[in-house]
Amino acid sequence: MKSKHLDFIELPKLVVKWRERLVSPWEDNLVRWLFLLEGSKDEEIFETLEEIAMKDPVLNQAMEEWGKSSDDPEVRAIYFARLKATLDEKAAIKEAELRLLDAIKRGKEEGRLSRDKVHNSFPHNLSGNPDKCWVNQTVFLIR
Repeated sequence: MKSKHLDFIELPKLVVKWRERLVSPWEDNLVRWLFLLEGSKDEEIFETLEEIAMKDPVLNQAMEEWGKSSDDPEVRAIYFARLKATLDEKAAIKEAELRLLDAIKRGKEEGRLSRDKVHNSFPHNLSGNPDKCWVNQTVFLIR
């Protein structure tokens, strides 16, 4: 049985490493091709890729084809529809997280209020200590 291997590459972290001069698209072909995915979002990356493409005919051809497809209204419509769906999904997840945190906060507050209400409704013992109510003493006697 063949084992499967899966690599995750986080493009934002790659960009940070590039800005810190830890990786270079000039020296690393993988970085170069991954940057092609980020180039439409970052002008500095795009300009770097254009410079590299002057010396790399394969990258140059890829960027030309990418430019042609970007000019196609149908391709652009598909791209922006997908981008909108992705942003909507991220917004829905964030809203759900915020609602969950709010519900947890309200639940804790309601639980505290209910506990205090129940505690204050029972008569207290003669010692004047509200932490020791007659219910606790009764349970203690039964044991």
